[in-house]
Amino acid sequence: MKKSNLFILLSSITTVSAAFGSGVLYAYILANSVSYVELGVLTSVMLILTIILEYPSGIIADYIGRKKTYALGAFFASLFYILPALNTSFIILLIAMIFGAACDAFFSGSLEGWLQSSENSDKDKNSIPALIIKSRRITTALTIFVLLITGIITKRNFSYSIILLCSSAGFIAACLLAVFTGNDTKSELSTPALLVKESFKEIFSKKAHWPFFVLLATAFSVFSIYCLFYQKMAENLGLGGSSLLYVKALAALGLFLGALLTGKLKKVKNIKNAFIFIYVLMIISWILFIPASSILFIIAILCYNIAAGVVLPFYFSNILPMLNKEIVSSAISLLNALASVLAVFATMIGSCLLQYYSLKICLMFTIIILLFGFIVTFLTAPKKDIK
Repeated sequence: MKKSNLFILLSSITTVSAAFGSGVLYAYILANSVSYVELGVLTSVMLILTIILEYPSGIIADYIGRKKTYALGAFFASLFYILPALNTSFIILLIAMIFGAACDAFFSGSLEGWLQSSENSDKDKNSIPALIIKSRRITTALTIFVLLITGIITKRNFSYSIILLCSSAGFIAACLLAVFTGNDTKSELSTPALLVKESFKEIFSKKAHWPFFVLLATAFSVFSIYCLFYQKMAENLGLGGSSLLYVKALAALGLFLGALLTGKLKKVKNIKNAFIFIYVLMIISWILFIPASSILFIIAILCYNIAAGVVLPFYFSNILPMLNKEIVSSAISLLNALASVLAVFATMIGSCLLQYYSLKICLMFTIIILLFGFIVTFLTAPKKDIK
């Protein structure tokens, strides 16, 4: 199978399986006598472990093989979804969250690192941005379809546990496909210590990487607040149950439109202008949340996810060709880990604001984060041609 086709196929299976399971996982857990407090503890454990495992997973990917690491991530994801389907005791759910953290960390940058490091010529490397954008368009379109189907079947009282088992089966298929098809790539550096040294050198010695890091950190921070804010505002507006799944499908539509828009960013000519466009779009989307009406909430969800749908394809398609292929997964994981640490602090502050203050105070805090990211990237982003 051609490398490009395998990349798109693995990305699609991963996305569909995750969308299928994540659409019902927390509803299923809460329906089985697990309290919001217990769920909060479980998700916090998962988030902390993901950050701890993020950078080591990149080192592992470069050391043993990027596609092997992706396969391990898919295996961990299958356990993350199958364990709650079999038993919802707190201990079993805690173990599932540990596997969930491992899968998130092992997925981070492994498949993209394999794609970048398997390219040998400049012509091949120039094809990476187009391939990532194409993959993103396909996976977000599939997500819309899956969430709509999930909303329909859950409305008909279809078994949540069967949906979770199907999701787990999808990840097993992705794991086997990654193991038995295509050539793997790994670094020629001989020890993990060298990978650590070179990845830190790569990220901290090149100024061109930092605007992308600020964009990633801002996006992660805003997204973590968005997840809390979205749930709180949906409750206030009376949106819940299967209707919330339809709103999530609308969010997926926004991601799809964002992926489509990414391919048009060349019209803004250079990377600095693209950064400005992304930040302005994200700020506008959060301003639309302020009136707190159902219609504007839905429009804001769509606008926010269009902005979010632009960020990752833009980030990966422009940062990947810049990275040394010997430490590509380590470098991506290091950037993700640093950004995730900042996102944790933003989440803590955002959750406190939601708990003790109004939604509008939380909104203003989020807009301040976006304005800070906008100013930093405006001052530091290169005016080089966009990929």
